[in-house]
Amino acid sequence: MLDFLSSHVPCLASFLSNPYFVGLSLLSFVLAFFSFLYLRREGKSLKRKVAFAYGHVAFLAFPFVLFLYTMSCTALPTACQGMDWMESAALILPATLLVSLLSGLVAVPLLLAASAKSRRYHGPEAQWLQDKARFLGVKPPRLYLVDEAKPQAFSFSSLFSAVFVSLGAFELLSKKEKEAVLLHELGHVKTGASSLKFSALLLKLLTPQAAHAFHEALSAEEKKADEFAASVQGTRAHLESARRKFEAFDR
Repeated sequence: MLDFLSSHVPCLASFLSNPYFVGLSLLSFVLAFFSFLYLRREGKSLKRKVAFAYGHVAFLAFPFVLFLYTMSCTALPTACQGMDWMESAALILPATLLVSLLSGLVAVPLLLAASAKSRRYHGPEAQWLQDKARFLGVKPPRLYLVDEAKPQAFSFSSLFSAVFVSLGAFELLSKKEKEAVLLHELGHVKTGASSLKFSALLLKLLTPQAAHAFHEALSAEEKKADEFAASVQGTRAHLESARRKFEAFDR
C-alpha cells in the first residue's frame, strides 16, 4: 500500500496543485451532499428521486475519476494532448453521470439476463404473463428462471422488461400463487418501479446512508404492486399465501 502511494505522489501533487481541479472536486462533493439531502426529503416524485440518486453517485465519483485522469496524463502525456485541463474536466462529469446511468439501468439488468444462473423461460407461465400484460396494457415482459433454491422474484424495465423468478419459487408455489407473484412483478413493470429498486441497490453498495432515502418510496411501490395483483385476481389470498411460504423458507 505504501509503495502504491509513494509511486503516485507526483500525480497527487499535480492534482492538488491545480486549483481548478481542487475547486471542482470540492464543488462536486458539495453537490453530492445536497443531492443526498434531496433524496431524504419526503413527497418527491419517483422519477426525480431516481435522477437525483444517479446524480449523487456521479458527483461522488467525479473527483476520483478526475484524479485517475490526471494519473493517466502524468504517466502518458501524449494521451492528453489536444485538450486543456478545463475541457477535459468539463467532459469527465457528464461522462461519469452517463456511466452511472448505464450501469444502473442498462448494464446490470443485461448482466442479470445473461447470467449463467438465469435462463429465458417459454413455458405456460411465460405465455400467461405476456397475454395478461397485453390485456392490461402493460409492456409484455420476458420471464427468466433463476437457478436458486431460495424462493424469490424481482423485475426490471429498461431496454426491455423482464421478470425473474427462482426455481425454488416455482417448485414451492401453487399455480394461483405463481400467478399472484407474476402479477405483483408486472405491477412493478407497469409503474416503472424497477428503476427505483436498482437505484436503491446501487446506492446501498456505494453510499448506504443515501439508500435509506428510498425506504418510504420502496414500501409505497410494494403496496401498489400488491394492490395491482389483488385487483386483477380479485383477492389477496393467493399473494398472501405466497408471501407466507417465502417467509417460512427464510426461517
